[in-house]
Amino acid sequence: MVVYDSVINYAAPAYGTIFAGHFHESDRYSSSRPTGMKDWLITYTLEGGGYFRVGDDERTCSAGDVAILRNDVPHEYGTVPAGRWN
Repeated sequence: MVVYDSVINYAAPAYGTIFAGHFHESDRYSSSRPTGMKDWLITYTLEGGGYFRVGDDERTCSAGDVAILRNDVPHEYGTVPAGRWN
């Protein structure tokens, strides 16, 4: 697990809204957020594989892996080549 920033520096609100979704994507799926996003991103891989790229660091994920990106972190993610990501 890679920690890109200290959680200690994040002032979380007392409550908030959680949005959830389910994606089962082909190897053509990718998302690029050069300025990050205002929310945190949490993914859990059911099957297949994906990647996360933050700066020059790229990590892959497979079934059972959890990835967490804090807000305002520029990143890119997508399905590994010739694979699917669920």
